[in-house]
Amino acid sequence: MLTWVSPTVLLKTIDLKVKYDGAEALRGISIEVEDRGIVALIGPNGAGKTTTLRCISGLVSPDSGEIWFRDKRIDGMPPHKIVSLGLAHVAEDKKLFPFMTVAENLMMGAYLRHDRACILGDIDSVYQLFPILRDRRTQKAGTLSGGEQQMLSIARALMSRPQLLMLDEPSLGLSPRLVSQVAAILRQVHERGIAVLLVEQNARLAFSLAEKVYLLETGKVVLSGRAESIQDMARVSEMYLGGHAGQC
Repeated sequence: MLTWVSPTVLLKTIDLKVKYDGAEALRGISIEVEDRGIVALIGPNGAGKTTTLRCISGLVSPDSGEIWFRDKRIDGMPPHKIVSLGLAHVAEDKKLFPFMTVAENLMMGAYLRHDRACILGDIDSVYQLFPILRDRRTQKAGTLSGGEQQMLSIARALMSRPQLLMLDEPSLGLSPRLVSQVAAILRQVHERGIAVLLVEQNARLAFSLAEKVYLLETGKVVLSGRAESIQDMARVSEMYLGGHAGQC
């Protein structure tokens, strides 16, 4: 089963700074994710949310700052090494293998593993989370619907047995019904002991899931705290929740 146990702070970034063509994308981002916690990054387009995730997963090298995962410094590590430590990243564009089947995509999620019996057990485990993928297991990933592709991208990431699952805009382009399904799945993932770091434009979804929220604007954290406290602040309520806090 997809369950792991460990103590204290799981992930910490310290004063991350990134420039693209001389423009500051991150201006000193410091965040923490506790073990088994759910943290959301919210904010407008261009705030630095995606860049933060890409730095953590090794896809972007910070110009300065530090990234620590389970007391190990990981900034500067290649992405596959970071995955092997227990950190999985579901990018906004999913990056599935469109000409491979659902089952083959899931096996690719476990490409760093060599415990075949456990891999097959974990495939059964993700099929429990995503029954539609069991039905589609012989179907090519590129022929799936948008919602099914999103589910497959999450399921494939879980096949690496992460301790922390990072997701970039998992609700993007989905119908309200599918957004609710994704929210339910992420709650189940969390119940299995996996920490979640979520980037979301859908602030209602973010607040319905997260225990802690960071508000990013122009490449820096401008507000952070427990979700129930942050969502009641007038600034957040007016800009991101339409004037009042809501549930997904």
